[in-house]
Amino acid sequence: MLKVLALKYLQKRDKNEKIRTIFNIFSNPCNIVYPIKYEINDYKEVIDIWKPYKSGKKIYNNDFLIKDIFDFHLSNTDHVILFYSKNKINALLMSKIDNEYINLIIPAYSLKNKGVSIVSTFT
Repeated sequence: MLKVLALKYLQKRDKNEKIRTIFNIFSNPCNIVYPIKYEINDYKEVIDIWKPYKSGKKIYNNDFLIKDIFDFHLSNTDHVILFYSKNKINALLMSKIDNEYINLIIPAYSLKNKGVSIVSTFT
């Protein structure tokens, strides 16, 4: 499924190497998966939590798992972080490629019936 999505997406953006890199990283097995207790209505909420952390390391809700994930997002390693909120049809990819942050919303094909929110990392 991911190959079909990547090919469809990249046909329109064949010159965008950073998007290609994101899909290449995301096609690898994940490093770790954490269930999380949050359910959100809009993935913009995740970005709204990330921004104060990025600028001032303000910890959301004293949640040290989110802090660890965001610390990883600040690292210099090219990576993808997947956020999936329970029962959503889409997932959020927060990526850092060549020190540039790129966020994408993708279909959550195999996740949408899991009944749990998760965050996972890919390198």
